[in-house]
Amino acid sequence: MSPLVSVIIPCYNSGTYLPEALSSVEAYRGSYAYEIIIINDGSTDAYTLEYLRELETRGYPILHQENKGAAAARNTGVRAARGKYLLLLDSDNRIRPAYLEKGIPVLESRPDVGVVYGNAHFFGDTTRKGFKAAVFDGSQLFISNALDMCTLVRKTVWEQVGGLDEQIPGCEDWEFWIRVTQTDWQFFHISETLFDYRIRQGSLSDFTNLETDDRIYAYLYAKHARTIREQYQINLKKARLYDKAIEQPFRYFFKFIFNKYFKKTKDKV
Repeated sequence: MSPLVSVIIPCYNSGTYLPEALSSVEAYRGSYAYEIIIINDGSTDAYTLEYLRELETRGYPILHQENKGAAAARNTGVRAARGKYLLLLDSDNRIRPAYLEKGIPVLESRPDVGVVYGNAHFFGDTTRKGFKAAVFDGSQLFISNALDMCTLVRKTVWEQVGGLDEQIPGCEDWEFWIRVTQTDWQFFHISETLFDYRIRQGSLSDFTNLETDDRIYAYLYAKHARTIREQYQINLKKARLYDKAIEQPFRYFFKFIFNKYFKKTKDKV
């Protein structure tokens, strides 16, 4: 049976955590067929290499490549994927069975939806601040990224926008979402905890600093200058309308009521 979902797991020296990631996927006992694809992104850790060899003897597909980073590893995995949908999972995180059980029906019943995502539960170094998922707002993407890579994505969406940018100096998921917003595909948020996000020292998110932020912003603005400029104009117009509404709240309240309930009636007469 061909898999409906391909679970893509990049791995770089994370053999200690990989068993938990695999167990979390295999805890799903539903009817949706899936495959697991592990990409060894040039690991050098002896324990990780030994564990990957063990997995290969047990029949797990392992794709080996020289170290190119998480973006390149995910792209490699997707090229080998046979599923209609992709579930992108970091090797140190865990999904919950509900991600497949509730996410797949959305994609199956909503042909306009290209990305499904849920809430995260944070564990590990919980002294560090996590992120909070919410109903998708594309305009906020030009300020910051609040959508993790652990999502369900149609493979056609991935192929349409060209996969992950392997040149961006971090936050490749952020740049990917920006490109998806430039299409007609919709994002769908399931307001439920669907995966467990491990916060640990040494992870990619631990390397963020002002210099890295500046490089990322410069890269994003150079690549998406036109889209950012258009979104800025939209946000600026909204801000000006908001300021006017604050200055004259009653006037704008009655104007809103008139436009919503009376103008259409008047136009029909």
